[in-house]
Amino acid sequence: MIRTCAGQTVRPPALLGSTRLASSPSVAASAAASARAKTKTLAKTAKAATAATAAKRAAPPETSTTLARLARLKNDELKGICKSFGLPSSGVKADLAGRLQSHLHQASTSRPTASLLAVDIGTSNLGFVRLRSSSSSSMHQPPELLEPPTITDWGLLEPDLPKSFDPLAYAQEISRLLDTRLYDDALDTVVIERQSWRPLGVRMSVPHAILRTTAFEAMLTGMLAERGKRQDLRIYSVLPAAVAETLDLAASSGSPSSSTDPGVRPTASVAQRYKAKKNASVAMVRGWLEDGGRVVCPAQLRAMFEGSRKKDDLSDCLLLAMAHLTWQRNARLFAARSPSCA
Repeated sequence: MIRTCAGQTVRPPALLGSTRLASSPSVAASAAASARAKTKTLAKTAKAATAATAAKRAAPPETSTTLARLARLKNDELKGICKSFGLPSSGVKADLAGRLQSHLHQASTSRPTASLLAVDIGTSNLGFVRLRSSSSSSMHQPPELLEPPTITDWGLLEPDLPKSFDPLAYAQEISRLLDTRLYDDALDTVVIERQSWRPLGVRMSVPHAILRTTAFEAMLTGMLAERGKRQDLRIYSVLPAAVAETLDLAASSGSPSSSTDPGVRPTASVAQRYKAKKNASVAMVRGWLEDGGRVVCPAQLRAMFEGSRKKDDLSDCLLLAMAHLTWQRNARLFAARSPSCA
């Protein structure tokens, strides 16, 4: 209010834009929040750019060269190389090139496998094989010039497990198997056949057999990883399909994967195809043992194989080991032929 000279009180007129001025505190707060968010975004962008630049400077000089070399290859060629290394072959070209570059760098800088354990998971019958392989620079030589790996132990174990899943009982039995037969400090590589999860629907329970097998696999892998810390143990989980593709078991079994292949039997059941693959696995391993050029096997272990009623499990673990050595050798040969990967 304003008092005039005449003593009258007059209400001043409303100021122009008083409503906007009244709300100015909230507008200012909003503008400040927006400015802070923008500043934070700019800071994150700058930090990411700085990290990328630092990583690029710190990366070995072969990284960009290898990526450039792989980028010149076609997508199908990259997929073929991935398969020859035992790597997943899915993804776009950039994914494939990055996956290969990382694997080649690791293959060219890590030590070759000298002592390998391969395990075919099973809660009733567990197949395993121990191989001694060449660990010198001869890994860069062509396969025909290399000495074949030697089987040092091979067999089937029957885990003593309760019929119902019991985590403690499983852990104790796996620990016993590691202590008595599977593990020692000379081991540098472990390859485990990965068990497949099957989608069953949200309202369906997991079958007990699948639960037992996958739990056994997970616990075995975890215990090996813990024990292997002191010796930098390398552990790989491998799908059976990758082994079958590398060793061409489909062709050996007479069960082509494509309906356009000659000799395909489109009406063959899953059980028939499974049996054909098992027979092909056993036949392949028997051929290796008879020839002696692919793997060296002591006479007593060969007699054990021929006398076993579970030749398929014994074959699967040996095929798993040989596929891994093949993948490792392929990667090292590829890296040796490319100075940028060495």
